Amino acid sequence: MGSQEMCQYCEMWEFVDTIDVEDPYSCSKCLRLEELQLRIDELETQLHTLRYIREGEYYLDVLCQGMVTPTSLTNSVGSEQGKEGVAISEAGRGNQEEMRQEPQPLSLTSMTEALTQCKDGIRGCGRDEQPGCSTVDQEAIQEGGVRRNAVVIGDSIIRGVDKVLCGQQNMSRRLCCLPGARVKDISAMLERNLQREGEDPVVVVHVGTNDIGRTRKEDLLKEFEQLGNKLKSRTSRVLISGLLPEPRAKSARVRKIKKLNAWLKDWCGNNGFGFLGHWHQYWDRGDLFCKDGLHLNGAGTGVLANHITRAVERSLN
Repeated sequence: MGSQEMCQYCEMWEFVDTIDVEDPYSCSKCLRLEELQLRIDELETQLHTLRYIREGEYYLDVLCQGMVTPTSLTNSVGSEQGKEGVAISEAGRGNQEEMRQEPQPLSLTSMTEALTQCKDGIRGCGRDEQPGCSTVDQEAIQEGGVRRNAVVIGDSIIRGVDKVLCGQQNMSRRLCCLPGARVKDISAMLERNLQREGEDPVVVVHVGTNDIGRTRKEDLLKEFEQLGNKLKSRTSRVLISGLLPEPRAKSARVRKIKKLNAWLKDWCGNNGFGFLGHWHQYWDRGDLFCKDGLHLNGAGTGVLANHITRAVERSLN
């Protein structure tokens, strides 16, 4: 037995089976439009991710080919250091012809591997070491037990958190931001990213946004389990950062994010991890996000940075 029902969105009538009617009713065309809009939002998110990856590729090309030279060398022309600086600058200009060509596209895996290789020996939230802060000094700190290292690893959502996280402790705290990273990417790079972090470091992981809608639920949960096993084998101080709400997300995506956060909270409790939720700080706060509705603006990054920093300090103390 069937009946005619009016769609709550387009106010058009549709003939349906009475058993399948939901209140309020949405017609098949409106449901299809909602699915298409969700797909468009996902494609826009991927587009922004690809742009960030392209920026990272160019930075790596410049960094790895020796185009970054110390300011103190280039400014000192009269001294011996100045002469060396001029020589380096001339060599850099000689390579600019090659650098004008567009860099070849890199996969996310190759980009993250190159990022780790280029940052070997560099501490302090992805910035160059300050004068006098050598790797030997860092090892002495670890052996003496004066400081415990803290590392925040995640996707592009955590970009800029280091401005608050590191502060004056830039030798013991580090940010590893991998734009576009998914759970499997963080898991694959975990051992290398933590190999110089000393004994029992505090590790904060923020990942999962890029997996929503792209990784099957069963596979995603399995990947989190694998990541958790690697974390437990490396440290006893683990904090999992919950996913943020997205102002422009459709209801279906919001439900997926909420369900994943609920699962992560229970999973953390079962594995002895800490769970750091941010939902209430960002829900219905479009003013904390960029125009893309996904990444955080300056104010939003400040809120996240303060929340993570307080959690890290509690764990360190």
